[in-house]
Amino acid sequence: MNTPAAYAAFDLLATLVAVARPNGEVLHANASFENLLGVPRRALIGTALSDWLVDPVPLRETMAAVADNRIATGRFEAMIRRPTALPAELRSITRPIAAKDYWTRTPLRQWITTAVFNAVYVDRERKGDEDPLQPLVDALASGDSKSTTFSRRTAMSERCASSSRSRVSTSRQGPHQSA
Repeated sequence: MNTPAAYAAFDLLATLVAVARPNGEVLHANASFENLLGVPRRALIGTALSDWLVDPVPLRETMAAVADNRIATGRFEAMIRRPTALPAELRSITRPIAAKDYWTRTPLRQWITTAVFNAVYVDRERKGDEDPLQPLVDALASGDSKSTTFSRRTAMSERCASSSRSRVSTSRQGPHQSA
């Protein structure tokens, strides 16, 4: 994506940076912001920055102070809201598929897949005449949605997704910058 030259340096920072208009519309998001949310910056541009925060009040207060020239920049702690792959009504009936040999190896892994995600365990090796996909058939028969693939990273990233703590900065655009 073409990044305006004025914002190119932001992509070198590990800190999340979003440039927004006084009304909160995102003009630019750096690579760190894009990576944390897991959303392409093209999808972020034009959205309301407050939509990506769990508590948008500090951002709105800071943006109002910047717009009124009470401050030139502001910094505050914010909880970032990450998008989820499935709508809420489907998350409650969608169960991940987990390789039984891996995810039941330790009590913690088994607890995560059982208590947190309600995973459907499958054996990766066929035993006799057993159908390795029978647990999926049973889950579908009980009314659950089609199960989705489950990787090792999914467990922690999905659980921590909506509680990522990050710094958010706001700044007023100077007269030399175009809106």
